[in-house]
Amino acid sequence: MALSDESNNRFLMAVDIKTEGSLYGFNQYDSLNGTPLQIPVDDIENRFKLNSSEKEVLENHSFQLALYHHVLDSIQKNSKDGRKILPPSIYVAASGRLVSWNDSEQKNKQQDLNELLNWIAKSSLNQIEIDEIRRQPPEKSEICSKCPYNSGPIKLCGPLESEIGLIENPLDNAN
Repeated sequence: MALSDESNNRFLMAVDIKTEGSLYGFNQYDSLNGTPLQIPVDDIENRFKLNSSEKEVLENHSFQLALYHHVLDSIQKNSKDGRKILPPSIYVAASGRLVSWNDSEQKNKQQDLNELLNWIAKSSLNQIEIDEIRRQPPEKSEICSKCPYNSGPIKLCGPLESEIGLIENPLDNAN
């Protein structure tokens, strides 16, 4: 989204539309009895004031939004136009609200993305050390299911509280 203010300062902001909470349970007549994403916050015009469901949507798409921000920032660094890049936002279709992180939170998300991209690059070049792999809490185990260090019969990593090393299939011991 391209924006400008009264002083003719120019801005760019990545905006992604999410339809989560817009189907099952959606109540077009009474948002308080609809999905959690329909429940308004006190200051609905302030995109930084979030309810827990909006925070969850932002968190679930944090790398995607950080990548959008990174690309816009990279393009603007090489442009004579020089627009300021605002933290990315999600348009929540269930509420019609635009939600976003503040600048500080955005910097943290960018740092997380940079760490992930560096890890991916090092991993693809086989330059990653086993002790650099971080085990995730059980509630983030979906990350581990996509990681090459948690595949095959020898698990080099995996969710916290799960076994690592040679994992024998319990069905193999049934006989």
